[in-house]
Amino acid sequence: MDGKRHGTEGDNSMDRKIREIKTNKAWECYKSPAFTVITPVYNRKKLIGRAMASVEKQSFRDFEYIVIDDGSIEEESIDDIMEEFMERVSFPVMFIKKENGGVHTARNLGTVHGRGMLWCALDSDDCLLEDALEKMYCAWQEIPLGKRSQYYGVVTRCIDGNGQIIGKAIPAQINEQGWKTARKFKMSVKGELHGACAMQVMKKHLWPEPEGVTFVTESILWCYLDMKYRQYLTNKTTRTYYLDNAWEHLSGGGAEDSAGCEECILE
Repeated sequence: MDGKRHGTEGDNSMDRKIREIKTNKAWECYKSPAFTVITPVYNRKKLIGRAMASVEKQSFRDFEYIVIDDGSIEEESIDDIMEEFMERVSFPVMFIKKENGGVHTARNLGTVHGRGMLWCALDSDDCLLEDALEKMYCAWQEIPLGKRSQYYGVVTRCIDGNGQIIGKAIPAQINEQGWKTARKFKMSVKGELHGACAMQVMKKHLWPEPEGVTFVTESILWCYLDMKYRQYLTNKTTRTYYLDNAWEHLSGGGAEDSAGCEECILE
């Protein structure tokens, strides 16, 4: 494959868990994208093609894509899929193979290597709508420049596999109200939400990685960030959320492994 293979040696535990990093030619040529899209994968060889195809079809082209294989078994290896994909596409792609540690550790690793202004997570069994990045970028631009440091991201909505919008509509003018009111509404929404975050915030606040724990709930970070920053809420739809196999392929663990994680201190 054309493109560089990066060394895996490093001084911290995150580096030591990396088995291999590969990039395509575009990664070396284009280093300051608007978005970094991150997809962790664990034993989902049959499903990840759907997610990757949705990234490839984006109308907004100013992005890079990072895929992290969190220690999939040999039979579920996506090496051949990634090799063909990286040779074909024109946008920057990084493929990281690491020891199994849980989806939170894979997201952290993608965040550390990300170079975009905005951060977007895409699960390996879901997909982005074709104008997803465009919608999120425009929503971020709607925040007055002088106030963006108060925000850690934008919130968008999801559709299900039948094309139905999930959850209740976000009220008009919600962003003009105080964050306490807006946050209360966001927390009342039942079902999946999506969105993008400021990369500089995500790099500063990673998910905790307690030793021996392979499942840390996403909400532990979102709740923390909600106490420090605002979010910009919008009714735009950006992701298709599929319910099939939602728990079957959690990266290396399940809900029982998360006991005690809420006590971790985010620094």
